[in-house]
Amino acid sequence: MYKVPPVEEQIGIDLYTNNTPGIGGALRRQIEDFRVIEISNREEGDKGKYTIVELTKHNWETHHLIRDISRILGISQKRIGFAGTKDKRAVTTQKISFYDVPEEKIEKINLKDVELKVLGRSNRSVELGDLTGNEFIITVREIDIEKEELESRMQETTQSIKEQGGVPNFFGIQRFGAFRPITHVVGESIVRGDIEKAALEYIAAAYPDEPEETREVRELVFNSRDYVEGLKGYPLQLRYERAMMHHLVSNPEDFAGAFETVPMNIRKMFVHAYQSYIYNTIICRRIKKGLPLNRAVIGDIA
Repeated sequence: MYKVPPVEEQIGIDLYTNNTPGIGGALRRQIEDFRVIEISNREEGDKGKYTIVELTKHNWETHHLIRDISRILGISQKRIGFAGTKDKRAVTTQKISFYDVPEEKIEKINLKDVELKVLGRSNRSVELGDLTGNEFIITVREIDIEKEELESRMQETTQSIKEQGGVPNFFGIQRFGAFRPITHVVGESIVRGDIEKAALEYIAAAYPDEPEETREVRELVFNSRDYVEGLKGYPLQLRYERAMMHHLVSNPEDFAGAFETVPMNIRKMFVHAYQSYIYNTIICRRIKKGLPLNRAVIGDIA
């Protein structure tokens, strides 16, 4: 078995399911090298309060894009629904819904690297889980082995996957934060009822892949709880952390209130991420026990 990278161990993945040789190469050299196409389980009609749209975005973080679209339309983010967040550094396509927004207003939205195509209408919003799955088109560049060897390794790996009944459906790093995998840590503290710990973790826990200046100011706030100094040093793009600190400057012990400054979909994401972490750890335990991945056994909840 190959050694699992530390970042994957942090999110509950502590093994590989086979030991066939890899093909090397480089992923995501270009934004277009990673494409995600949502497979919807919905069928739309021509009536209803919700306008259903196909969104294709290029190098956009889902929540940031939804925020910008809501501002352009002058509506609450709560009126925009989607089945799941998609990778930022990628070209992704998915369905989203708008409550009580005319098609003409949506068609006038003009954002760089964003395409919106009206599909129809519905009496039901697009909600978390409204999808069958995702299709991925991944380009691997800079492979330095001969074509014959490449094909041999691919066949060997494909055969191994078939024998084990498929690939474990792990939640990947984007669910937890690519550069700062913190969401599940915050979620666990929320579930355990320690809101103070959750708030401080989200605001101030430093991670090695962040810029040095950001790590330093997070550590300062974590150790001192000096939110005024934190606001002076936190980059403007860390707007959720800054919003929470603004609240804590005036209400130093109101950690629950600090979370109220963060959009509801982000707050839900913390708990969902903790659920995903638990799921990853259970899948790993299942593999270690030799239990199948593609069929239920006695004791499973189907």
